[in-house]
Amino acid sequence: MPAQHDLMRNTNALSIINNIRTSGATTRRAVQFATGLGWATVSTITSELIASGVLVEKDNLEKNPGRTPTLI
Repeated sequence: MPAQHDLMRNTNALSIINNIRTSGATTRRAVQFATGLGWATVSTITSELIASGVLVEKDNLEKNPGRTPTLI
């Protein structure tokens, strides 16, 4: 079973990376909608990719009321 879990996690990570590569700087929420993955999956995988240096976060220059999403 762990091998299947690793395969699914790698597939999801590649889906996230490909989405960001093709769309440019985006938010986790936009990645979630584009890939169809769950919020927890996108959040966990993008955090791991940021920690490993594959992705970087940058400030969103667009200011709206409420919490401003961070671009990845």
